[in-house]
Amino acid sequence: MAGMGELALRRLMPQAPPDMFVADPLVGFRLAPNYRGAQVTKTASIPLEFNSWGLRDREYGRRPDGGLRIYVVGDSFVFGDRVRIEETFTKVLERSLRRRLPGRDVEVVNGGVPRYGTLQQVEFFEQTVEM
Repeated sequence: MAGMGELALRRLMPQAPPDMFVADPLVGFRLAPNYRGAQVTKTASIPLEFNSWGLRDREYGRRPDGGLRIYVVGDSFVFGDRVRIEETFTKVLERSLRRRLPGRDVEVVNGGVPRYGTLQQVEFFEQTVEM
């Protein structure tokens, strides 16, 4: 019975484009660096763009002096499954903090990867935190 439910969910729920993931020896898989594509649902096509680190986010350099950088890790919720990048909670938080901290450079990094568990999130963070 559970198998039937899983099959039904897989048919109804949008699946991630298979080419958005690449193999990784430490975490099993990760988002493909510099990926450009879309997540297509029955009602929308959501653009997906990943930076050179394989994050669903813009490129980052060194944190500006006096700047605040928050790196959020997680699974599909942090990634922003089925929403545009500007609607992800990391970008909503970034805009809110910029309004509350005028004059301070604030960055909130989207480190979410769909299907990651806690151990993968920690390892991925350790691999990418120094970006």
